Amino acid sequence: MFIYIFLLIISIITVCIGLKDEKFTKQNKYKNFEDNWYSEKEEVNLEEIYKYKEVTKKLPKMEKDEHLYIFVKSIMVDVYVENEKIYSYKDYNKNLFGKTPGSYFIDLHINRNYSEKEIKLKIDNVYNDKSGKISSVYFGNSGNIVSEFVFKHLSGIILSVVIIFIGIIYFSLYFILRMHKLTSMRLFNLGVFAIFMGLFMLTDSKCLQILSGNEYAYHMVAEICMLLIVVPIMQFLGRAYQSSSNKKIINALSILGIMNFVICYILNLINICDFHETIFITHGTYILCVIYILYLCIKSLIHKNKSEKIHNIGLLFICIGSIVDIILFYFFAVVESSFFTRLGVLIFLCLEGYQFSQDFLYLYRNQQRTSLLQKLAYEDGLTSLLNRTSYINDVEKLKNNDKGLIAIFDVNDLKKVNDKYGHTEGDNLILTVSSAINEYFSKIGKCYRIGGDEFVFISEENIENEFNKAYKKIINYLNRYNKNSDKKYNIGIAMGYSLITKNNKIENAYTLADKNMYKNKKQMKKNK
Repeated sequence: MFIYIFLLIISIITVCIGLKDEKFTKQNKYKNFEDNWYSEKEEVNLEEIYKYKEVTKKLPKMEKDEHLYIFVKSIMVDVYVENEKIYSYKDYNKNLFGKTPGSYFIDLHINRNYSEKEIKLKIDNVYNDKSGKISSVYFGNSGNIVSEFVFKHLSGIILSVVIIFIGIIYFSLYFILRMHKLTSMRLFNLGVFAIFMGLFMLTDSKCLQILSGNEYAYHMVAEICMLLIVVPIMQFLGRAYQSSSNKKIINALSILGIMNFVICYILNLINICDFHETIFITHGTYILCVIYILYLCIKSLIHKNKSEKIHNIGLLFICIGSIVDIILFYFFAVVESSFFTRLGVLIFLCLEGYQFSQDFLYLYRNQQRTSLLQKLAYEDGLTSLLNRTSYINDVEKLKNNDKGLIAIFDVNDLKKVNDKYGHTEGDNLILTVSSAINEYFSKIGKCYRIGGDEFVFISEENIENEFNKAYKKIINYLNRYNKNSDKKYNIGIAMGYSLITKNNKIENAYTLADKNMYKNKKQMKKNK
């Protein structure tokens, strides 16, 4: 990763040095074409184009073909040169896409034969309000115009892409961690909110339109995403502010967001009002949500709830950004209406990422601690075999079993080893025996250490043949071990077993196995 980052830095430095070289520097082969437009011999302001039906201007002298870029908002335009129509606005299905594609670009190829001829814009203000305008007009080299526009909006594009990327990460993490029960729906709602918000802001930036056209489709995506962001953020609030939020209000605002979508979509579908004309309903829904978010933040600050501190900071950034953008939209008629919201959302998502990482680490540590405690409760601390507690629980479950096998192992001469060589050597003896028991018997049943030198094996099936084979293997192993060992004592184990049957339940089988084990121990001492 360090090498990768180093190479990335070197690449960026190389590009920056290259851009400083004059031979890589592009000249801006275009000019602003917004001044000197006339309507009936009266000079007009394109910012107030909604007042006029037609405006005209004389094209400059051209030695080669050029391009004319017109950035239009909420109006439809036909373009003529000397009464020859060179562009007609696209009349898509209004029931699906609305009356206009919102803000969009008109890219016109101007033939050099049109040099110094009159160009006319015929305007159709379909909304009959002040929202219609021509934001900018550029004349010259198409590539330079596009690159300049993209460069100006590059920060917004990058922020939008980053927000979508973060949303995809949160969305994916939810499903991964959900399988391990390490997260809640809060992360899911956060991911959905980020994806919809990022898509809305990316399409609202208009750069996708200038690069690939399809302005109606991008406008539709932006409007739908804008309508869909209320529900996930409200459901996120309900889970992030569990102690201070009101579930009824959260659900009411979520239902309001759904109703807003349904109403606006149906009105657009039946061609009564499109999304532009119903945006005040959407903004009204936003404002109600913002008011409730501010209420939650203030309530949390008053009660000094430290667990909600990060949520408060991030949400305040979103609220401030949204309010500023709504004000700019209504009173300044900006083309791009989500810059401050975009910034607030990115800060919010980064803070939530930090909060999530802290919550996840806390949950993970708790689970690790719980897992360790459970392990200590049911496993022997020295040998890692199941302990006496596990043995008692399992015996209780097997009281009514009519088949099975139980065996008892006892380590020979453990006390002598402890007394003569010390308890550390005694522990090593127990570990050697337990490791051998686990190796040869855990595959066919459960192995327990129920006392200092006493081990038990239990199988729920009648596996007498398999058990005897395993016992022969462990005896052979211990004989080889003793032969090759440099220890001053031999390791030996006494064993006794009994089958579990209808007439010989597990308690009685244990007693018989214990008796058989002591018989075996006496025989081993006699042989010794």
